[in-house]
Amino acid sequence: MPLVLPHSVFFHIPKTGGIWVREAVANAGIPAVEASHRTQLNKGFHGTYHNSEFPADKFLFAFVRNPADWYPSYWSYRMLAGWQYSSLDSCMSADFGVFVRRVLRHFPRGYLSEHFERFCGPPPGVLDFVGRMENLADDLIQALRMAGESFDEAKLRTTPRANFSPVRPIYPPGLREKILESERRAVERFGYG
Repeated sequence: MPLVLPHSVFFHIPKTGGIWVREAVANAGIPAVEASHRTQLNKGFHGTYHNSEFPADKFLFAFVRNPADWYPSYWSYRMLAGWQYSSLDSCMSADFGVFVRRVLRHFPRGYLSEHFERFCGPPPGVLDFVGRMENLADDLIQALRMAGESFDEAKLRTTPRANFSPVRPIYPPGLREKILESERRAVERFGYG
């Protein structure tokens, strides 16, 4: 579900640091509430801009991640939590290389490019700010300042890592490049080129 702060709304895109963002917001002393929206029935964390209704004066933000890093993270998470919910789970395999090959076959135009678009809107986007997981603390601070939120930056920066997997698979030769090619839209849009 989106996280509603006094002046902003955070949209949690899976596997982009959202659990840490929630903990950092709380640690920094910003009051926030989980907001429901009209199409989310499973009470999860993930709400998209187009199925949410918020006052027009709210600053909207989210985070993305390099597609080449997102897939290993997603696979590791599913190996621990189980394969369910997502259309991407139809590509499940205990072998990371097989999983990636299935993703490329089933989603030749880039699953993650479309996934990011569901949250951020079509280019140029509808959110006020899209940060990158690779700069999570700095980009969160920038978004919060842009939104006019009051917060304790030192406490935010001391928030420990959250929800990370100790298992990180390695791409078989050539597959990382193929993922980046299939995800060209996200790579170019969010500056991962």
